[in-house]
Amino acid sequence: MLSYFRRLVGAEAAETEYDEVELRGTKLNLGCGLDYRDGYVNIDFNATHRVDLVADVTWLRDFGDESCVEIVAQTCWNTSSAAVG
Repeated sequence: MLSYFRRLVGAEAAETEYDEVELRGTKLNLGCGLDYRDGYVNIDFNATHRVDLVADVTWLRDFGDESCVEIVAQTCWNTSSAAVG
C-alpha cells in the first residue's frame, strides 16, 4: 500500500491508500513543481504547487515492478544526489 502518500483534495490534503493494481500502467512526473502534466501522476514534496500526490520522490518503493510505463524526473535532479549518497 502507498499509505505515505497524501492525495490533494481541493486545497486540503487527505491521507489515502492506493493498491498497486490501480497504479499499473501509470506515468509519473516526479518533482513536478510547476510542470503539471495531464495524464501523469504529478508528484512533489511541496503541496503549494498543483500536484496529484505529495510525497518524497526518493522513497517510492511501494510502486511494484513494471507498474509504471513512463517516469519523467526533469526538475528533481538536486534531490537525486541526496538519495544516492
